[in-house]
Amino acid sequence: DKQVNKSQPSSPDEFAKTQEPGQEPVKVDLSKTRALNYLTRAKDNFSRGEYVAALKDATLAEYLDSSNEEINSFVEKVRKALLQ
Repeated sequence: DKQVNKSQPSSPDEFAKTQEPGQEPVKVDLSKTRALNYLTRAKDNFSRGEYVAALKDATLAEYLDSSNEEINSFVEKVRKALLQ
């Protein structure tokens, strides 16, 4: 049996519960953070000429944060590069 250390929150919801009474919980949108990480990786791949890998990562970023115009524009840029 593996014991879980309950002094550390294991999820964002649990983390919010550990805040002091009367304080607003800190909310982090992990999807948007992950989307930006994929976008960075996509841009790196694109700069190396690895367009298929760039499209894969950019599409994942778009899935995670479809409202981000920078991501949407980059997906379109990669698609155009692949069609040339």
